[in-house]
Amino acid sequence: MRCDAPRDMACRGVHFAITNDDLAALLNADSDGDVMEVVQSVEERWEANEGFICETDKAWDAIHRCLSDGSLT
Repeated sequence: MRCDAPRDMACRGVHFAITNDDLAALLNADSDGDVMEVVQSVEERWEANEGFICETDKAWDAIHRCLSDGSLT
């Protein structure tokens, strides 16, 4: 299966466990910049703590297609 996402997307999956506070911050974000601040905070915090991150790498392409209509859009 080939990745047909835009060239700037690698079709790789990384899944993070988030806290209720992270969820609230994401839901209350007013802009893309606010969302990115929360995402960066989550990434930095979990990089230092094994067990709270799961990398599906290139399998994400197929996983996403199974969970959607078969496309990446």
